[in-house]
Amino acid sequence: MRRSRTVAFFVFALLSCGGKESPEGKVTRLRLAHQVQPTAVQVRTTSQGPQLVLDFTVVNRAREVLPTLTVKVVVVDAKGNDRATHWVSLDTSGLQPGVAGQVTGFVPGEQLAAGEQVRVEVEANVPVKERARYPEYRQAL
Repeated sequence: MRRSRTVAFFVFALLSCGGKESPEGKVTRLRLAHQVQPTAVQVRTTSQGPQLVLDFTVVNRAREVLPTLTVKVVVVDAKGNDRATHWVSLDTSGLQPGVAGQVTGFVPGEQLAAGEQVRVEVEANVPVKERARYPEYRQAL
């Protein structure tokens, strides 16, 4: 019995001695805690030209709020080939942790042809050299 208490104490001590999380590490953790599901896509014509309007259901599974979440939007042609890739920053500042919310994103200058679809993903490993174009990483520095 005494031995199991000692082992349990050491396991607890090791788990609670984690290093301090870096700002970029925190952003990465919070990004990966978001589930993003596209719910609607439409093309609108504006005075500046066409734009894709994308509606998403987003769930923040973390306990903290990430004010902005950048997602990768890929336009896939009718043959299943990637035709265009865009990064869309979503305003997630109003999302309560654990509660699904609606968020809208825009892709200026893009439209969909017959048979084309949109694929959306939250990138798991954003390379350090590319993080400057993601508002959530810029805000963390």
